[in-house]
Amino acid sequence: MRLSGYSGYMLRPLPDDDFDLASPDPAQPSIHMLVDDIMMKIYSHLPLKSLVMCEGVCRRWQTLLHWYLSKMTRLEISEESLGISPPFTKAIVSKLLTLCGPSLRSLKVQDVDFATRQNILQIVGQLCPHLEHLDVTKARGINFIHISRLAQGCKNIKGFVARNCIDFDEKALHHLLACYPQLEKLNVSGTAINGKNLSMLPTTLKELYFMGDVDEKAINRKIVLIADKCPNIEVLDTHCRMSKEDLEYLGKTCHNLAKLALVMPESDFTNALSNFKKLKELRLVVAVVDLAQVFTSLPQLRVVHVTVGDITSEEVDFSILKELKSLSLSATQLSQASLQSLARCSHLEAIYLFKCHPYGDFVLDLLKGCPKLKHVTCPYQQFSTSFVTKVDQIMKGRPGKVMIRVQGPKNLMLSTQYDRSKIEFHQTCTLTYLPTPLQI
Repeated sequence: MRLSGYSGYMLRPLPDDDFDLASPDPAQPSIHMLVDDIMMKIYSHLPLKSLVMCEGVCRRWQTLLHWYLSKMTRLEISEESLGISPPFTKAIVSKLLTLCGPSLRSLKVQDVDFATRQNILQIVGQLCPHLEHLDVTKARGINFIHISRLAQGCKNIKGFVARNCIDFDEKALHHLLACYPQLEKLNVSGTAINGKNLSMLPTTLKELYFMGDVDEKAINRKIVLIADKCPNIEVLDTHCRMSKEDLEYLGKTCHNLAKLALVMPESDFTNALSNFKKLKELRLVVAVVDLAQVFTSLPQLRVVHVTVGDITSEEVDFSILKELKSLSLSATQLSQASLQSLARCSHLEAIYLFKCHPYGDFVLDLLKGCPKLKHVTCPYQQFSTSFVTKVDQIMKGRPGKVMIRVQGPKNLMLSTQYDRSKIEFHQTCTLTYLPTPLQI
């Protein structure tokens, strides 16, 4: 079988002399005695890098593996899935897409290095006719020419991710939106897109990620335009500067918003948040904010990321957020009583404190009060043997494992005795010049 569009790769069966074809001894247990259905079940539990290695075992394994891969609907070609460092060559990508492409519905392929010779979008368009979701993060050559070639073969793309693709520009976005008027997800963050083609956004769009520009008046018009064009949008992550009036308009127009990331230059915007009845995740960068009023307006929040210059009050009751699962606070000075209220958030799973000074037993109180807590990052918590002993005692009485990032020497963390099946310590720092999560 020859790869369409690439004459350098062919599928060839293994020759008979490459392996032992003798019948297995029935008295000796052998994996070759397993029926095909069992082998398929085993393959379903193996990572991609192991599946690739299985192809060279014998002809039967090769045949079964090719059949298994031909039925895959999702494929991720990444450093983690393959166990090799990117960028990935066209030989690797072409082989996998030859085997999996006809049945694929979702494909993530990143850091490919053959953009100028044979573009990834052209290969995907030739080999993945039924593809619905495509992620080409950090790929080269994602431009309007190859968008058109992709559209020739892939007619049903609903989700497109071109995050950090340096060649993706407004002309490429124009072609993409023209080719796929039923698009549901678009992620072009980290590209040269600043919003000139927002008027082409389809009404079917549910997720939109883009960085925008720093022109405050232009951005305000863009937020209104997004709201008008995409009334059913559920995720809006722009990190754009937004006025109070436009935030209010967005909330009244887009009733299904569940995730919102924004930058607020004004401080008196919190009343507008009450319009977001279905909002579950809020990422907010603001100079001054009344956190108590934010949480009162949005008690249904599950994920909260706040980077703030100043707060109007140090008193905040986090227990208002009954469904809170993840919290990130940066440059926020809160009272001890406010931080203690976090221990009453029974669904809390992860917390990140940056440039924020908690009281001495803050981490211990969290572990006692939050039975689902899995991740704690607290740079101002000092690692010590007494601290470890207390954490060890708490974890003996609760299920699961917790990862804790605190300040302290790495050699001490490695040498200190504690139950590593329940606790994992990592080193962090308090360097104030490091970016906060929303600035990365």
